[in-house]
Amino acid sequence: MVAGYLALASAQREKIKGLDRGLRMLTCMAEHFWEEGYPPAKRERARVNSANWVLERCTRMIEEVEVGGGNASSIISLSEGLDRFADIYGTKATKEGLEITAFLRPLREKKRDADYLIKQSTEHADTTPNQNSEEAAAVPTSQVAAPAMAAAPAATLPTNKGPEFDKAVSDFRTNMLDFAKAMRTADIRDPRSYLIQRTAQWLTITSLPAANKSETLLPPPTDEAFNSLDLMESSENYELLINQAETMAQDYLFWLDPQRYVANALGKLGAEKAVLSVVAGLRNYLASYPQILELKFQGGKPFVSEPTRLWIDEVVLASEETGTTGGGDEVATEIKTQASQARKLAAGGKVAEAAKLLDEGMSLATNQRDQFRWALAKAQLCTDAGLAEAAVHIVVGLEDMAAEHDLEQWEPGLATLHSKTVLHALSKLPPESEMLGLGQIKDLRKKHSESIYRLNMQLALEIM
Repeated sequence: MVAGYLALASAQREKIKGLDRGLRMLTCMAEHFWEEGYPPAKRERARVNSANWVLERCTRMIEEVEVGGGNASSIISLSEGLDRFADIYGTKATKEGLEITAFLRPLREKKRDADYLIKQSTEHADTTPNQNSEEAAAVPTSQVAAPAMAAAPAATLPTNKGPEFDKAVSDFRTNMLDFAKAMRTADIRDPRSYLIQRTAQWLTITSLPAANKSETLLPPPTDEAFNSLDLMESSENYELLINQAETMAQDYLFWLDPQRYVANALGKLGAEKAVLSVVAGLRNYLASYPQILELKFQGGKPFVSEPTRLWIDEVVLASEETGTTGGGDEVATEIKTQASQARKLAAGGKVAEAAKLLDEGMSLATNQRDQFRWALAKAQLCTDAGLAEAAVHIVVGLEDMAAEHDLEQWEPGLATLHSKTVLHALSKLPPESEMLGLGQIKDLRKKHSESIYRLNMQLALEIM
């Protein structure tokens, strides 16, 4: 509580610089003294409310501040510090969440202005000739002081963990991100900038946020953020999409959708080496924190959308597992091959082409059994591409055929795949889907849950 008052007093006294110091103080106390602090750790709501109170009281200051040469660096530092602040509180507080969105929106706008101002100042300094160059040229070299040729002393780095160490890492991260952005501005196809960006943006991550049933207390990106990426992609404004998605990725460290948009946009520009850099950077991150794929923001929105999860499975992790097709004959092999190719197309944003590929395969089927297997492959593709309602329509259409041929009795392997595909599609229906309220859908879930328990107990325990 006292720390909250101190943070607010610091902000009122020194404005942005003071607020930056105040939030870093709260971050340090939460990270190192969470168990020993007051109020006691079990009074989590009181602690989080104190932090929320500081953010609420300072939001108007952020909205009204005018970015200038005197505060641009402090605004950037505050933005970096806020990321760390949210990360630590998200890890320590397991029941209550920071109300950070209202504070974050104006700060991100101010940070973009500050980044631009500093960039312009730097470019101006680089292009401004030295006013004393002529006089300097006239001075004999013997009069030039020798020490000026010596290298600048290396900065002293902290050797122990603590606030100074965290500040050094944060500063290093900022410099790397600035460098990556400068390289990207010079050549948007330069693969090195994307490797540096991914190393830097996750540099402060030491653990995933705490979660209850996969749901964390982190606020999700705004709807505007989600929609803007789709809009830029559909309008084929790929360079703007790349720059905006890279900024969003460093603002929302656990949201992985921007990675897919960047990779796909680079692919459209023919920058294959840059695509490989994006993929390699994300693959390294996932190797350290594979559980991130299962986590959600506060409210249930996933860190990784279905289309992005498909892209990660098919491109980033390059998994060879494409699922069974219910048989080992030539048709099964053909379905497996075509389904794998369709998933790759869908992962690259070419869902219509992927669907066409499977439709063509199904049109060549010579019997109902093969048509059934092709339809299951189409349903699997739709579910993984984020089109769960389309997948449900497909599997509902297969019910009569399965009943007519007594599939569970005569071909239990294909029946198991059928039930697994149905349940997977139903589990991915969005909460707002009108299908969830239909009696037919509820009956379908019950029927195939019972079926898969009868047919394959191990699989049932894994997916139920």
